[in-house]
Amino acid sequence: MKNNQNMICLNGSLCTERLWRDQVAHFSGSFNFFIPNIMGVDDVETVAKNVLKDAPESFVLTGMSAGVPIALAVIRMLIADDRLDRLQKAIFIAGIPFAPPEEHKRAFTDLQPIVMEQGVRYYAENFLLSSLGESHKHNADTIRTILDMAETFSPEQVNLHLNMLINLPDSIDTVAKISCPLLVVSGVQDTLLPTPIHETMANTAPNATHIPIADTGHYVNLENPKALNTAMQDFLQS
Repeated sequence: MKNNQNMICLNGSLCTERLWRDQVAHFSGSFNFFIPNIMGVDDVETVAKNVLKDAPESFVLTGMSAGVPIALAVIRMLIADDRLDRLQKAIFIAGIPFAPPEEHKRAFTDLQPIVMEQGVRYYAENFLLSSLGESHKHNADTIRTILDMAETFSPEQVNLHLNMLINLPDSIDTVAKISCPLLVVSGVQDTLLPTPIHETMANTAPNATHIPIADTGHYVNLENPKALNTAMQDFLQS
């Protein structure tokens, strides 16, 4: 692995840079990390433009959950500018390349007035925590991290983000155009975005590897950081 490479890490919903603490600690000797805030914007293309505005010339692009469709929007812009050469490798963790199904759109829409009335913590406790793997649902440190990250955002920021999720485009065609190596990581116990979604994504890209991580739900970074770091290191060194 070369020194002084750059890695852009795109957060999941209601996450901060704390999501990547174990990856930053593990790879800080080899990578400069760029972790932009993705919250408070209601359009994925605008978020992607903001990411590219401050991006280094070349980089590894990593996204977790909602960060994956943002990463795909970034890649679409690189393709449009004929600058896909800036993308060295990509890592997609617990993310989806498809437009959200109607039941997810309805759930996000129904959450918006509740977030305003009952607060961000309600959303985190009743939606985010339910996506943890079975053996992690009572892990106090993981739960505290998720809730603490969520509560850094205002209800207004969260609802703008929910609008972004509601209006995400289908991006599977973009996945097919990723020419650089791609690592797709999923949690075997992820009920929000099950493993077959990630298998489809890996099978669509021309140069992709899929690694399912056992005993892990949606928050792969927090639930099983050692396994994720190992998968990333093997991929980045290959």
